[in-house]
Amino acid sequence: ELGVHHTFDYAFVPHTGDWKQAKVYRSGMEFNQPLMVRKTSHHAGTLPQRRSLYTVSADNVVLTAVLSVPVGTLVRLYEAEGREHTSVSLQSHFPILSAEETNLLGAEGITLPIENDSLHFNIGAFEIKTFLLRHS
Repeated sequence: ELGVHHTFDYAFVPHTGDWKQAKVYRSGMEFNQPLMVRKTSHHAGTLPQRRSLYTVSADNVVLTAVLSVPVGTLVRLYEAEGREHTSVSLQSHFPILSAEETNLLGAEGITLPIENDSLHFNIGAFEIKTFLLRHS
């Protein structure tokens, strides 16, 4: 790498409290993965003005990946603050028919129950979870 020109971007985030209270990891994700906006003209339709594809109930759990695969959708989340036990509910705008906890490669794993179109699970400190969801 000698003689190779590198460019780095830095961002300072002023905040009160520690990094956990300020949720600095979310600011870092926003900086590294900026929102991509597509402006369109006004058109008729039945969709609401706002909608979330997935909603995570715990603010210390971050959804990092959504990947469409032939058998469903892989969803990956992690616990970002080091909390030992967090109870989480993952809701989808589309009804979830079934869910499996998989390994990082998405290989089939443990079947999990679905209640009211939500997946409920526990996650440990800094743990990564991957789920294979099947939607209707």
